[in-house]
Amino acid sequence: MFIINDETAGDDLYPATFGRGHDPSQVVPFMLAPPAEIPLVPESEWVPRIRDRKKYKTGLRDLYNAGRAGKIKDQNGQGYCWAYSLVRTCEYVRAAMGLEYTALSAHSVACKVKNFRDEGGWCGLSAQFVRANGVAPESLWPAKSMSRGHDTPAAWEEGRKYRITEDFVDLTRAAWDQDLTWQQVVSCLLQNIPVVADLNWWGHSVCYVDVDVIDGEVCPDLDNSWTESWGDKGTARLQGRRKYPDGAVATRVLNPA
Repeated sequence: MFIINDETAGDDLYPATFGRGHDPSQVVPFMLAPPAEIPLVPESEWVPRIRDRKKYKTGLRDLYNAGRAGKIKDQNGQGYCWAYSLVRTCEYVRAAMGLEYTALSAHSVACKVKNFRDEGGWCGLSAQFVRANGVAPESLWPAKSMSRGHDTPAAWEEGRKYRITEDFVDLTRAAWDQDLTWQQVVSCLLQNIPVVADLNWWGHSVCYVDVDVIDGEVCPDLDNSWTESWGDKGTARLQGRRKYPDGAVATRVLNPA
């Protein structure tokens, strides 16, 4: 596994050909009012639960390895990471629900939110859109396409089948302000609920899939959207201060299309 910690060199994190798109300059400081409904896992149980998940292969990463959640995505050098990370959680949730894999088009979400402009954003924006409208499948809106020709009633009629129907999100805050505490993030991951993490230090948004232990420290595993040529086949593990998200939402249930 590719480990990213506080000393990881920048060249490994910022390949010139890959787009990021999370703009730290938009940060609005606030006092967090976290969602109270997340079932919290006591910190004393984290390491034992992680060991059991690895032993019995019950984590979301195991579903990914079995091919039920599809492949690492490619945001095509555009600043749409905030949509790609969210849509990747949707694919994982469908796998966890035992549904047949359908490739979902993150570009369909980002293009609609940003009116087809190549702009950065926040995971709260993409989550808000998918809750209301769903996400078009790649069969109707091909991956990486910014063509307005794919923005059809048929695409969004089908897209509504993939709406988020349950998630953990701080709706008391604006979309760019929404976050989860570290305990909430880990609790979600230990219950196979993937988390979208906006990371200011990286100017990037990724999909947290699972947690593991490095030298006694609980660290998140992530899926990136920079193809399988980055990191360990498109995945990595964060350690140290860099693991704490500056914005986060957790996708729980999708419409069972």
